[in-house]
Amino acid sequence: MKISLGMIIRLLLALLLIGAFVGVYYFFGQDARPKVGVESSGEKLLSAPSVSPTEQKQEVIQEDEEVEEVYVKAGNASRITGQPCAQASERSLAIVYSGDVETRPYFAGITAASFVVEMDHRYTHGGTRVMGVFDCERPQFVGPMRSGRVDFVNVASAFDAIYVPWGGDSTSKSLLKKGVVDHIDCNGEVYPGGNAQSCFRRSTRDVPLAGEDRAFSSAVGLLQQAKTLGYRTSNNFGGYEHQGDAPLAKRPLTGDLSINLQQGFRVRYQYDRESNAYERFFEGREEYDANIRKRVAPKNVIVIRAEKGTFYANGSYLARGLINPWDGIDAQQRDSASGAYPNFALGDPWFDTNFGGPATFYMDGEAFEGSWKKQKSASAQFDFYHTNGEKIRFVPGQIWLHVIDVDRSATWKSL
Repeated sequence: MKISLGMIIRLLLALLLIGAFVGVYYFFGQDARPKVGVESSGEKLLSAPSVSPTEQKQEVIQEDEEVEEVYVKAGNASRITGQPCAQASERSLAIVYSGDVETRPYFAGITAASFVVEMDHRYTHGGTRVMGVFDCERPQFVGPMRSGRVDFVNVASAFDAIYVPWGGDSTSKSLLKKGVVDHIDCNGEVYPGGNAQSCFRRSTRDVPLAGEDRAFSSAVGLLQQAKTLGYRTSNNFGGYEHQGDAPLAKRPLTGDLSINLQQGFRVRYQYDRESNAYERFFEGREEYDANIRKRVAPKNVIVIRAEKGTFYANGSYLARGLINPWDGIDAQQRDSASGAYPNFALGDPWFDTNFGGPATFYMDGEAFEGSWKKQKSASAQFDFYHTNGEKIRFVPGQIWLHVIDVDRSATWKSL
């Protein structure tokens, strides 16, 4: 058979057309092909989808590395916790709780406090008392309450809070009479006292304790009374900085913090990896908020070790450039209170000469050293720093501060 030049040209053209068709199909049709598990003509394809090396590398990174959470401050964030807060611009309440052992199971509203401070309330023993600063939540029941101390007045004023004790020792009451901080004394020892809507005793059915251990307040009632009294209601507290929770992969499996207080008042925290919080135990018992049965578990714990002195009647306070703590207190009260109540070196502007010191911080399941500072002013806030001088950025959530004597210790174990 004789092949002509025309036949050869037609054959070559046909091959070129076939090649072009196949190329177009594979170039434009890849993404249209069904993937694994996708129905195609009633059958499931068993071949794996095509993945580029770059895509494979990105998938491995996403599986092995957890992206660190970025903290974005809400417009109405609490200046203490950094969490959304409808009342962020409103003034806080600083309410004093009883620290007595029998009252601890009945602590109401404690998880609603943005900041909590716990410290010794008598000089001669290490029993502790607690105060909660409420800036966002307004519990109907807060307590059981007890009398306040000078160091609690100092902390309350540092948060620009309205101070709410159930009475107090002679020195702290003398400060209130001088008007160093806006207050409502629920026990009525220093005007203004609480009213029936703000301060009251609960029934033995609700709190089966002695009468003095059934003293409670209402945050709603206290704020209403504060407005009636003409107290400023705007919040002037400067606030703290915050950062996102550490990624789960970077958190330790667990951890244990023991605050070695006097026997009967010892506190322990067990770090929970999932919630990134520190679950509290008081003398080995789990602590819950009696209002809502919520576990007490702050996101941040601070321990300050400070010298614990006391107020002695024969102290030379004026010679040291300090206020006389016995000013306005009669001799009988002065003599009975002398040496009884503590005065931590915690930067109060009336009786202290120390305005800073070391502090240990517990956040994200880790412990690290830093410091605290406070200016000599009733309105100056407590500021917290890393050892390199940078301000501490807290994990969003409740902050619990322990002030302990220098002869006490805090022990941390991490896994």
